[in-house]
Amino acid sequence: MKKLLSALFILGSVTMLANEAVSEADPAFCFTNPCSVSEPMKVKVKVPQQLVITVTDVDLGLWCGDKAINKDKPDQYTVTGEKNQKVNVGFKGNGYLGFRKGNELLPKFTGTIETKESQLDLGTTGSAKGGVNVKVPKPGLNLLEPGTTYTATATLVASYDTSAW
Repeated sequence: MKKLLSALFILGSVTMLANEAVSEADPAFCFTNPCSVSEPMKVKVKVPQQLVITVTDVDLGLWCGDKAINKDKPDQYTVTGEKNQKVNVGFKGNGYLGFRKGNELLPKFTGTIETKESQLDLGTTGSAKGGVNVKVPKPGLNLLEPGTTYTATATLVASYDTSAW
């Protein structure tokens, strides 16, 4: 019985080694040279150039705070990148604007900014311009001080639309 088990163990080990050798064999070795051919194939991937955003600050002009602001401003930014690609654009934080007087944040003086289009086509030049819409509701009474400039900052972001890649 021990001899039979030893023989089966050796036979199983040899079979397993033979299967491993066959599964790792190069298919070209199965044929003689006149019956096979090979050609190397390169696989490439290109990372697109870094997007660049150039912005123009939005100046809403003089305002007394007596009515809400809703202004479209064309050509407020330019996105440059890889030619013939689409780019998604938008503002961080859903375009929330928190106005400041100097360094002091005024929580009751807010607004929003949004891109007029959610996607730009960089076309054959690799560049496209975009516009924004700014909304500022009428602030509370006695919030604004004469002769003061209030500022808010929004961060514009852009990314390649990789859905077609």
